[in-house]
Amino acid sequence: RVPKPLELEVPRSRGPTTSSLDPEHTAMRVQSVLAASAAGMKLHHQGQAGAYANLTDPDQDLFQSSAFMGSNTARQEHSWSVVQLWHGRRPFKEMLSDAHKCTRTGSKSEIYFASSFCYWIPATPWDPAPVDGLTWTREADEGMCGAPPLGTDQCMRCAICHNNARDYQHELKTYARWEPVPLPGGCLTDVMIRDSCVGEANKLNEGLKMNYDLCTSLQTSFEKANAEMLHAEQTISALDMKVHNELPNRRHELMVERDHTQEAMADARRMMSRMKRRSIPKRCDAYADLTNNRRALRKITKSNRIRRYDIEQFAARCKRPREPKEPKRPESRVVNEDGASRVVPPSNEQMQKYKDDMRNFKKQQKQLPRKQRIFEQCKECHQVTDRFLEVLDKYDHASALSEELEQRLQVVEAERQEAMQQRSHLAASVPTLQQNKMRAEQAWEPQKIQCLQAIQEYDNQVRKHTAMCAPKMWAQSCEKACLERTAQHGCARVEGTPADQANTAGGINIKCQPPQPSWVRAPYDMGVPPINPQVQCSDITRTQQPVFMTPIRKEGWLWKNGRFSGYNKRYFAFEQGHMHRSAMMRYWVNGNPHEFTAARERLYKAIIVWDIKDVEELQKTQVIDGEPRWCFKATLFYRTYTLCAETQEERNEWTSLIIDAMSRRHPESEE
Repeated sequence: RVPKPLELEVPRSRGPTTSSLDPEHTAMRVQSVLAASAAGMKLHHQGQAGAYANLTDPDQDLFQSSAFMGSNTARQEHSWSVVQLWHGRRPFKEMLSDAHKCTRTGSKSEIYFASSFCYWIPATPWDPAPVDGLTWTREADEGMCGAPPLGTDQCMRCAICHNNARDYQHELKTYARWEPVPLPGGCLTDVMIRDSCVGEANKLNEGLKMNYDLCTSLQTSFEKANAEMLHAEQTISALDMKVHNELPNRRHELMVERDHTQEAMADARRMMSRMKRRSIPKRCDAYADLTNNRRALRKITKSNRIRRYDIEQFAARCKRPREPKEPKRPESRVVNEDGASRVVPPSNEQMQKYKDDMRNFKKQQKQLPRKQRIFEQCKECHQVTDRFLEVLDKYDHASALSEELEQRLQVVEAERQEAMQQRSHLAASVPTLQQNKMRAEQAWEPQKIQCLQAIQEYDNQVRKHTAMCAPKMWAQSCEKACLERTAQHGCARVEGTPADQANTAGGINIKCQPPQPSWVRAPYDMGVPPINPQVQCSDITRTQQPVFMTPIRKEGWLWKNGRFSGYNKRYFAFEQGHMHRSAMMRYWVNGNPHEFTAARERLYKAIIVWDIKDVEELQKTQVIDGEPRWCFKATLFYRTYTLCAETQEERNEWTSLIIDAMSRRHPESEE
């Protein structure tokens, strides 16, 4: 199936934007934050709507932010009877604790979690780069994340629940989302750094800033007055076009269509009147006489208002009369009694019934010619009434269309009146708008050249100072704090088969691909070339190292006891677990999955190590396929498995892995 679309749940900043913040006030605030940070105080940035909450408890369940898992290790287990009814099949979600990310997220098979590196998304968007930080590697790499939301000014990561391509067709299923990562309080966002640098530039160029404010005020007033005048002229021109061309053309088209509709109504009315006077009486008189329904015929031909119901009831469905069937005379029957045969005549009841049937038969035969005449006359009358109903339908349709056209004509007239009122109102405001434009132009034009030069000079000074100022605040930036997140904060944690251990189904791979360049280190909108992605990745990988949490610790052939008798050779793989996920012994039939694509994994019959209550190494070897095998017994709460290896050393390796995984089970499984 097609992977599920990205679900973006990113809290937007509720703080002021770059254009609305006061640079001088922001600069003072940044200086206070820097001083507090140097003194070791923990301040919280309140402008980011909870996106930078302090992560005081590393085990708290912050699914909407960025912690990987919670501290709740409770796990729901099925009873012995339920598992037996499923013939040993366990649901996929049963191997996860309640605090695991994928317990209640994604489909039932999407039980593997993976997160990308934690990236900083600047407030100033840049050309988006293709983001395939998490890929599924087999014949060709498949991207699993998609593009993140841009301009959020937040630390974000891609979080995915996937099925590890554990499917009979090796189909990869994913549920992906981009979510913010909590950062420690006191860091500076891109918006705060930008406004701090702009505030410093304003203090260094106070005279230039005053000229800039004056010039931008004059320019804004001129552009506003010019835009208002231009909008009024364009609106008046559009209203003139509407009143004198568009609406009259629409009105003419509607009137022509209404005239055609009224002509069709008149034609239908004349045809119905002619049929009432001539066709219906001529072809329905005989039928009315035969059915004694002359009154209903007069109701149709003499009434000024004809109802469809009256016509349909008068000329109902014509039924062809059936030829009566002559009853069969009862016959005598031969009865054998005591070896002798005798003839038994019909009974009196049979003869009486025969006589009654014969009387009815003769009566129906006598009425048949009249019923036949009624049928013929009904068909002839029905033809003209059907034609009358067709004409009546045309009349009703034309009448409804005529009413609709009248309403549309009224709407066109109302639009014309409203457009004329709007035009007169705008025409009255034109002199005032012209005066405003003239005053603004007189104030702007004499200083236009000098003001444009002052604005350009101020922009150059601000861009130059910001390009040097922003990189100096790298140590206090939220971007640096974001890149210093580690796997303990939910960055670059991967569950699933690593690409270097992949079988024919493929494996997961994590790459460093920043979706946006760093604005703090190289303010690209200030004329500085964007930073090289390789430099960004070197900063990220310095602290963020991928952690593959479910590698394959061991794999090889084992002989598994059948449910009733005998041993079956299966290819097993021991998948490592952790405190929120049970280790698992997966196995395949039909061959080694690294060599044969036809090897089929028993998806629902993998052995969940948390279900194992006891492991026993058998001292006595078992002869299988003519060779001695070293076996061990794993007792689950619903079944006991006997698994055999080729050598004692290999058997010991399997049991050591199982016992080690059992020792790290959560408390709920030990009861």
